[in-house]
Amino acid sequence: MPPSDAHRLPASLLSWHAARDYCSAHIDNLHGAKPVRVESLSLALPALECGARVVAVASAAGGRRQDLDLARLVLEFLFQTGVRRNTASCKGACRQAARDALPSLLQAHPHLYEVALRHVADTSQVEKLEPSSISCLAVDRWRPQPHEAYDVAFDWSQRCPHLLPALLLNLDYTPHTGISLDAQLGLGGWLCSHVRSLAPAEPDDWCWRALRALRLHRACWGLRPEAPSPDPEPDDLFSKAYALMQSSWGHCIPLVRLVKEA
Repeated sequence: MPPSDAHRLPASLLSWHAARDYCSAHIDNLHGAKPVRVESLSLALPALECGARVVAVASAAGGRRQDLDLARLVLEFLFQTGVRRNTASCKGACRQAARDALPSLLQAHPHLYEVALRHVADTSQVEKLEPSSISCLAVDRWRPQPHEAYDVAFDWSQRCPHLLPALLLNLDYTPHTGISLDAQLGLGGWLCSHVRSLAPAEPDDWCWRALRALRLHRACWGLRPEAPSPDPEPDDLFSKAYALMQSSWGHCIPLVRLVKEA
């Protein structure tokens, strides 16, 4: 392989150790201007622009579906480069390349979605993140287990509540292809507990919008419409709306909007 093409190695064919060395060399020399020697591969990576190094690293991790440790390492690198404040003196090519690469990496390693969302909460403790800054995570592709959806929503409510609308209003609730019914029920239950914790204040508008977005009626999922009655019976307006959306009548009228307006 010509030295100029060393950054295009078929990473899926490398050993675990060599793949990690290859990615680490790019990461550690993100803004380096000289070739980098990788001893385990017996070659030198050419001097590259920072954006090209990001693409090489993301491509390597995305192509190694079973290499979970490498995927996690690269996720942290992409998050640090693309989401957190960038103090490097460059034209920003690496930042945009990292943001562009995050959705593909998460699609190749969907188990890392929860890790990435935890990174958001961690980062928000040390710097201000705007809702637009997490759009690169493509949360509409996240397919969480019920406990994962609930846990992340609760975690964000404690550590980065201003970002909750950016998460819950951008999830894909389409029956059968989006988030599962059980996960949606978990999110709905969390929403109810969150709204109750705000009492006596009125729920934020985004809470109603998130509730309207849920697809809870069993007919949407090809199930018998007889949903079990809530236990215990809800005593606040928001929880009653949530319970009614699951009932046999939940599909007949735009219920939540009418309840809110009433």
